[in-house]
Amino acid sequence: MNISAVIPAYNAEHYIEKAVLSIVRQTEPVHEIIIVDDGSTDQTVNIVNKLQEKYNYIKLYQQTNAGASAARNNGISKAIGEWVLLLDADDECNVTLIEQYKEKINGGKYAAIYSGFIQIDEAGHKISDAISGRELLGQTGFCQMFLRNPIISPSASIILKSAFYQLDGFDTTIKYVEDVDFWLRILLSGMNIGYVSQPLSYIRRHTNNTTANIESTRQGERRLLDKFGLPLLQKIIYERDNTIENNHLDYIDFLIRYEKWQEAQRLLDTVKIEKTDNKYQSYIFTTALVALHFENFSVAEELYSQMIKQNETHGAALNNIGVLFAMNGQLTEARNVMQQAFQYYPEYLDAKHNIEQLAVENPIYRFTKRELRKNLLRYS
Repeated sequence: MNISAVIPAYNAEHYIEKAVLSIVRQTEPVHEIIIVDDGSTDQTVNIVNKLQEKYNYIKLYQQTNAGASAARNNGISKAIGEWVLLLDADDECNVTLIEQYKEKINGGKYAAIYSGFIQIDEAGHKISDAISGRELLGQTGFCQMFLRNPIISPSASIILKSAFYQLDGFDTTIKYVEDVDFWLRILLSGMNIGYVSQPLSYIRRHTNNTTANIESTRQGERRLLDKFGLPLLQKIIYERDNTIENNHLDYIDFLIRYEKWQEAQRLLDTVKIEKTDNKYQSYIFTTALVALHFENFSVAEELYSQMIKQNETHGAALNNIGVLFAMNGQLTEARNVMQQAFQYYPEYLDAKHNIEQLAVENPIYRFTKRELRKNLLRYS
């Protein structure tokens, strides 16, 4: 099979060569490497020109600055391969990435494939444990992805070009989460996204990966919620081959995201999850979150205490009960549990923020509204 690599690049002079060489050195070669320069004002183009002198299958296209997804669309439209590997200009990939993706492609029917990944710093040093994902199959995968997106970046994923055209590519009107929108549309159409568990992608964190991206991502998620709509999400959730209790719990999650708290409370009152169920902690966490919204703080504190007794490393429960302690004037207790959360999750931004707020005259604390991933992302 022919595989084309597409790299969108904007002011990537510090990293573009490393990105390109990580593809050049693959144990299974790609057919071509397409670099789309998105209006860079630094030395990116000059560096690519020098690489072209050595590797004649590198192709460079230039466009007026329009964003990474527009550059991806442009590059894919020029690709010869039936599969297209995407790589961001500041990231790298393992030398066996293409080899392992080919094995995965031959073993199933997928419209896209991604892998586990490791976060690296400016110098390429590992700064996180491997962050894993999961296989996403059709509309069941659509729900799973909407509830907690496992594909952190489109970088180092591979896409079947015919599926890309079928879905009209990346929607450039959606900022910050246009890749998530694309994956959701793949799954909603009934196609599958495969997963390779080895961490084959190296996502670089540097000074441009600021914490401001968190708020941008939240705004992007809001746009996706508005685009797909609660009725569609409800329909797909309840069509799943799952227990009614688990379907209710997932639907309540969406009701909360749409800020339909009264409806969430009414439905939650009908849900009974047994302690032996793997959804039990999520059920308690959701119940506590609803209690917080309605300012039933004593109920929320009791629920978080229950969670911590069962799992002393539950970061979100530790953080949230710490905020409740702080609101009640129990600053020592608040600091202890917040620091415990931060110790278990050194990248936990809410816990870090709240610890700092303990010394502020008029503090603004942050409750965490979702359970934490096993490994948290870094933003710089």
